[in-house]
Amino acid sequence: MADTFEPNNGSPSATPVSSGVKYCSLSICAGDVDWLAFPVSSGLTATLTFSNAMGDLDLEIYSKQTVLYVSGAYSHDDNESLTLNGLPSGTYWARIYGYGGAKNATYCFQVDTF
Repeated sequence: MADTFEPNNGSPSATPVSSGVKYCSLSICAGDVDWLAFPVSSGLTATLTFSNAMGDLDLEIYSKQTVLYVSGAYSHDDNESLTLNGLPSGTYWARIYGYGGAKNATYCFQVDTF
């Protein structure tokens, strides 16, 4: 089931999100990947809230400037969260996807940048 941010299946089509806002009713379907974009001054805390019973989701952070992977959260429990400090200022992307073919998993995403 597509959410209101679609299509955002790649970094070039990442949906801009604001710091401190919790975005809910987002979803990952089979084969779906969501990309979200946000500006960072020096750090961030990203939180992905979901029920693992609906599908295990993972969270990765990439730098738009370098197009490189920065960090990720890969537990097999409900929710994922990570905090990064000392980042170069610029735009970063969150990549959210289902682990092991998770289907129809809904989630909330929030990023707090500093």
